Amino acid sequence: MRYAHSLLVFIGLFFFTSLLYAGDTNMKALYSLRNLQEHPGLYYELPEKIQNLGLFQIFPIPIPNAIGTNALHNAISSITFKGRELKFDIIRKDFLKYVSGGDLHFLEQFSNSIIAYGQSRRFVVFDIHTGKFRTYVISPELNQGISKVALFDAAYIEFLFEIREWDTDSPVSIANYILLLIDAQAELIDKDTQVIIPNEMHRVKSQYVLEKNVEDKHKFWLVHDKNVFIYYNNIISAMDRHFKPIEHPLIQTFSIIKDKVGDLQSITIHPTLPIAIVIDRNSKDTGDHQTWVITWKSESAHQAHLLYEKYSIDNVSFAPDGLWMTFSIGDTMYVSAIDTKLEQYIGPPIKLGSVKGIGKYAWIHEPQAIVVTTGNELYKWDISLEAVKAKHIYR
Repeated sequence: MRYAHSLLVFIGLFFFTSLLYAGDTNMKALYSLRNLQEHPGLYYELPEKIQNLGLFQIFPIPIPNAIGTNALHNAISSITFKGRELKFDIIRKDFLKYVSGGDLHFLEQFSNSIIAYGQSRRFVVFDIHTGKFRTYVISPELNQGISKVALFDAAYIEFLFEIREWDTDSPVSIANYILLLIDAQAELIDKDTQVIIPNEMHRVKSQYVLEKNVEDKHKFWLVHDKNVFIYYNNIISAMDRHFKPIEHPLIQTFSIIKDKVGDLQSITIHPTLPIAIVIDRNSKDTGDHQTWVITWKSESAHQAHLLYEKYSIDNVSFAPDGLWMTFSIGDTMYVSAIDTKLEQYIGPPIKLGSVKGIGKYAWIHEPQAIVVTTGNELYKWDISLEAVKAKHIYR
């Protein structure tokens, strides 16, 4: 009997540890959007002259309680929130022939003085305090353009670019996609300068061919903690700054739901916590939209929780303080608290409000808030523990 008892204990422990290693899955959606608490914000109708220009481009800027834009007057400007009023200030005008225009790519705030954004073939780094700038022509060739850019290392001001290089002789749209890691701070921006990358290849720290000779792009990528994650066809790989393969717990954790995901749309990783939001547009189980949170608290504790089902979620973003997650469904904005006491980390949704025609959005600081533009209006919600607790909504 002692032998049989020991054997049963051994089998039980083996089974339990195997489950932990394989991962735990919560198959029932944790949240719905019925009977939600609300956290209303402020609405600003833009002046008619601004509406005529169209405020479609906004981005974070290192000025308290303000957003930046390059959509007005061929300038970089700040828009500061003064209660229910807006204050427009031009920081510098006409420093380029086209300050805006082309395919625009904006970044999160990463410096106390510098902002950066991409255009179709040019990257602009601008000091908002001095007004000095440096532009980077990624390629002078007309068949190349920037299709995506991400901050790679804030300390060294490095950026990762996706370059689309298309075949002008092909009767169909055939293109190569190349990743370039570029150093944008070999020296301080003490004067207005232009850098042509092919003439200064020392700034290219590494490069990688993402896809070659394809009509449609299949591989997508993101940067997290100075690593690159590439995902396609339910396969995730991770690489370091030299594009050498590395191991990462995200890959093992994703394997928990890999066979359930039919159309992996996006992955958003929290900046500091071991969690990622995975959006599937076509679940193999139900054919519906599904939003998962996957977590890897330790080497043996990998979990997946189904947050939402049937809702088409977009614009997932974590607040700069890491304590909130915002997202949109249709024309409605939502926020959830990040709570480390919860197994899934993500708290229940709070409705922010409806925005007809959600456009660009940007986080601001002092106070922390998210701002959404439609081109004619701005919507602003204070997203801080103090603001939400004051309305007795959460915590």
